[in-house]
Amino acid sequence: MAKDSPQARLKEYFDTASYVDGDSFKYESRVCRIMVQEKLYLITSLREPRHYAQGIFDILQVHRWVYDHARIIHRDISMTNLMWRKRNGVICGVLNDFDLSSRRDRESASALRRTGTGPYLACDLLKEDPPVHIYRHDIESIFNVLVLLCCSNKV
Repeated sequence: MAKDSPQARLKEYFDTASYVDGDSFKYESRVCRIMVQEKLYLITSLREPRHYAQGIFDILQVHRWVYDHARIIHRDISMTNLMWRKRNGVICGVLNDFDLSSRRDRESASALRRTGTGPYLACDLLKEDPPVHIYRHDIESIFNVLVLLCCSNKV
């Protein structure tokens, strides 16, 4: 980061600023990257119950694989991060958006504040002093998405 860049000036300002309650604010530098990939569709656009079942099954499998083998926890499961694509005529579920993910062996995410999308967060993570985000919390978030899918789309 250049010394006189807007990002450096923001960091300098926010590192000395504080919230109304007195807590200090830490500026977290971010890097904008663009990734090009095949077109994915929101899981809400599926119409057949068997396609929903296949999509969620695939997403659960890939979530477990990423957790076990890449040692990454997603931390931001939401309706818009569960997607699908069609490959050789078969519906495949896709877990998307790993921006807020973190390595399993770290205590916190790459973002300084709580991560996740409110309506889908595990109940434990909504507490004032939430525990470390673990695998079970992501599974609970997938369950919360599934409940909303079933209620809203008549799956």
